[in-house]
Amino acid sequence: MNAHQKIIKDNARTILKIITKYYGCKYSAALYVILKEHPDFPSFLSFQYILHRMGKDSFAIHTSYEELTNIPSPFIAHVITNVDLFLFITKVTAESIQTIDEKGKIESISRKDFEDMWDGNILIMDNRPGKISIPLKMKFSTIIKQIKYPMLILCVAILFAYLLILKHEGGILFYLYLTGVLGGLTASILLFVDQIDKYNVHIKKLCSATGNKNNIDCSSILDFKDAYFLGLVSWSDIGFVYFLSLLIVLLFLPFGTAQALINFLSVCSIGYVCYSLFYQKFIARKWCTLCLSVQVVFVFLFMLSICTLKMNYIYELLHLNSIIEITTIFVTVTSIYIVIKPIIATQKEHTTLKRKYNELIYDENISQYLFQQELCLTDVDKVNKISIGNPDAEICLTLIFSPICVSCIKELQKLMPILQRKANTKLDLIFLLDQKKHPESIVIASHILSGYQKNPQLFAMILKKYVDNYPISKNKILHNIKFLDEIPKYEPFINAQEKWCITHKFYTTPILFINGRKFPSYYNIKDIDFLYSYISVH
Repeated sequence: MNAHQKIIKDNARTILKIITKYYGCKYSAALYVILKEHPDFPSFLSFQYILHRMGKDSFAIHTSYEELTNIPSPFIAHVITNVDLFLFITKVTAESIQTIDEKGKIESISRKDFEDMWDGNILIMDNRPGKISIPLKMKFSTIIKQIKYPMLILCVAILFAYLLILKHEGGILFYLYLTGVLGGLTASILLFVDQIDKYNVHIKKLCSATGNKNNIDCSSILDFKDAYFLGLVSWSDIGFVYFLSLLIVLLFLPFGTAQALINFLSVCSIGYVCYSLFYQKFIARKWCTLCLSVQVVFVFLFMLSICTLKMNYIYELLHLNSIIEITTIFVTVTSIYIVIKPIIATQKEHTTLKRKYNELIYDENISQYLFQQELCLTDVDKVNKISIGNPDAEICLTLIFSPICVSCIKELQKLMPILQRKANTKLDLIFLLDQKKHPESIVIASHILSGYQKNPQLFAMILKKYVDNYPISKNKILHNIKFLDEIPKYEPFINAQEKWCITHKFYTTPILFINGRKFPSYYNIKDIDFLYSYISVH
């Protein structure tokens, strides 16, 4: 087998499955979502991140093939093709290397083939068993994301089947028309996808030239002004509205009316087919496979129309009821399409921009610059704080918060799991309360402070329980009347923190600092999980 064929499709997911199986962890789709969230996915950094979440140490090195025989296996090797790909290597000899796939099957790659692909970088892992706990909420969210499109397709299919049953049409002619319209709608959907996502791999495969067919290029046809009617509306949009409207007409109106309409429109549209073929053949001198598929449907419906065309059917279209019903269907479909298409296009554009934005803000130089532009506290050590985590930690997170502030609670819900995973991190808490507007806040803050002073070692667990169960946990504290007598002894501590905040003109919560430097607004709170690999805040 060719060495390149050994590199498994969907490489990063496959490597993750191999890692989890090899080290005794249970793979789930949510685990892959965690891996993909890393800003450097797919890379050694992203695999190091997930390995750390599994409780495993790892480090990357640059080495030579001769040294690989002395390096403990297994390890992950980075290979160079047109994208980043990885191999999970279990054994190295002077002549070959052994890789393992997700099913446990071992395959060999010759030294020459491996060296042709390998860039000299490997990721070494310890041999300890792995363990990772994924929140149920994240598992559920991942399942929903996985099934939402299949579920939508299933629901549409069920609805379509139900409408066919209600139609009570058993003639073969009806199903010939239905096949033609569905074929046209399918081709129009593919053209719609091409408009929204120019880099869709499936569309690229349909539109790419193979072998000696170098005159196939959809972009040469679809991306220029001639693909637009009067330079305003693309033929792709017209085709989508056209075939979807015909499908609704075919399913909801009497077959005689639908047949007459399709026959009439098919005869009228044959001129467009001739123009499109002429344009592709003699002007653009390129063929668009998606366009040709639509034209095949038009020709099919035209031939069907010629065979079944009857003038008395055409007269049915002139009835007022038929005109109103058909016009209503076309106008409704057009209106919905005009509204929905920009939403889908904007969502796709937003996803692309978000990916590029993340690539930008996670650049080491840019992240350093963003932090340097933020406020730096020089006297944060002068105020007493609630401290969680390793007191000698290199990274100190300081959160100015209110225990009844919903935004603060949400940030703590994200920070607490990160804190548990980071041995070199501690979290300092500073209260900033609005006692005039929310007098109950002093009760909650005092209760939290009492838990810290009574048992600092278990306070992280106490705080996590409070934020995870909020607002039930808040209401439970407020109903504890006995605790009200203890509040005065905690007020000096809380008031001193408030005074410090006001001195620095901090009036809102939450406010987060990392090693005394304010956390830039360009980042999300969960980004802290990744930023340790990129920044060193001074």
